[in-house]
Parts: sequence; structure tokens; C-alpha cells
Amino acid sequence: MRRNYQQIEIYGTEGALVYNLEAEDVLQVRFEEQRDTTFYPVEIPDACHTGQMQAFFRLLRGRSDGLDATIEDGYRNQVTLDAMIQSCTEERWISIS
Repeated sequence: MRRNYQQIEIYGTEGALVYNLEAEDVLQVRFEEQRDTTFYPVEIPDACHTGQMQAFFRLLRGRSDGLDATIEDGYRNQVTLDAMIQSCTEERWISIS
């Protein structure tokens, strides 16, 4: 059964990274230079952990730590995603202003 299934996969010329929100706090990484297609787990350092639900509740109570995403952050992310889709569809670079 899936609860809050979210997975992010990033692929680049030097390797790949996979993060699954339901899995333990680990990243799955693969490095192109090793010519190995296996993904290896890498633990996320404690300093990088965030309590998403606690941060949300603090934000609702007006006690934000200032690191919360804003509507502008969401807008910029959407513009970036739209440009990525356009780039893939048109098979060309897209500039974002």
C-alpha cells in the first residue's frame, strides 16, 4: 500500500540520483564514470533532514523559519518545468528569463 508516494529521479551526463519519500532517508546514486548501472544507497546527513509536517504547522502558526517555499518559488518552479517540457517536445534549448 502506498501512503504518500513521491519519487524524484534526476539523470545527467555524470550519473543519476533517485530519492523516494517513502523509503528510508537515503539517496540512490549511480556514477557514469564507474560504467556501472547499479544504484547505490547513500545516507542523507542529519543536517539535511527536514521535518516537513512540523515546518508546515510552524508556518500556519506564524512561526516560520524563513526557509519555507513561497508562491513565487512555486511559480518559478512551474516556469522551469514548462520550459523543460517545451525543450523536450521541441528538441532545443529554452531560455528562461
